[in-house]
Amino acid sequence: MLSSLAFDGIIAPTPAWQDFDLALQPWVQGLGALGEPVIRTVGMLLLAGAFLLIFVAFVRLMLFFGGGRGEELPTMTAFALTLVPIALVYNAAHNYSYLTYNVQLVIPLLADPLQRGWHLLPTAGYRPSLALAGAQTVWLMQIVLIVVGHVIAVYLAHLRAGERFRSAQRALLSQYPMLVLMVLYTMTSLWILAQPITAGG
Repeated sequence: MLSSLAFDGIIAPTPAWQDFDLALQPWVQGLGALGEPVIRTVGMLLLAGAFLLIFVAFVRLMLFFGGGRGEELPTMTAFALTLVPIALVYNAAHNYSYLTYNVQLVIPLLADPLQRGWHLLPTAGYRPSLALAGAQTVWLMQIVLIVVGHVIAVYLAHLRAGERFRSAQRALLSQYPMLVLMVLYTMTSLWILAQPITAGG
């Protein structure tokens, strides 16, 4: 979930994606129209692989500090669910502008939902406002959403550590790598959201 959302943000098009795209162009020139889908597939697989490898590395660090060696797969599956809040809030942050504008399009439809000429509510003349979609407001809301999601994820990871490790001290020690991982995810999310969108692509 996290890697696919991150990928969606990177291909916006951002300078990072354009550099990657240009680097692979010589390798896919012979594929014609299939070249771009191949580049996107490779990019998404590489990003998903990177996210997975980083997560596995941090789970191993967690087990090392928590004294739970030999339980790698159960620990990975247990802690993977603690990342779901991050994916959800990043999804909301990534689509914030789209949601705040397009959800307003429902308001005039409430007056005549079946297009029968009804006047159920006095909302037929409502026009969507861009007040919530200004650049400063969007950036602030994205930061708030991401920070809240990461705080929830850290809390859930702490609860999960209390269940999986034998002592409170071991549980606490195991959470230092997870805390670093959450901060890295926060920084990555904010970096992707802050990427300038370039023309073309």
